[in-house]
Amino acid sequence: MKDVSESVVLAGHIDGPAHITGLEKTILIISCQQFRLHDSRNMDVYISCGTRPIIENCRDVRFAPVPEIYVRFLLFQLLSMAPMVQQTLFHGLAHGHDKFPACVLLGLG
Repeated sequence: MKDVSESVVLAGHIDGPAHITGLEKTILIISCQQFRLHDSRNMDVYISCGTRPIIENCRDVRFAPVPEIYVRFLLFQLLSMAPMVQQTLFHGLAHGHDKFPACVLLGLG
């Protein structure tokens, strides 16, 4: 993800690394294996990460754990999508797949 400002970014679970550069005045909610943040400022990061985050050339960045309501929000978003997406979701859940990538970008300005 690169060059996002004045937004709320809800990123779903990422099995690998998340490379993020140039975010400003943004709220980011993310779950990933590895988190890398570069050249970003004035943001709030709600994070669940399998390793220590790598943060370079950033300022005014605040961190907190991913809130429980985030998981509920993603489920609500998926359930409100088209019936074909619902069918795919329930098929995946029925077959033991519990990680679905999702990203919602909401502009604040």
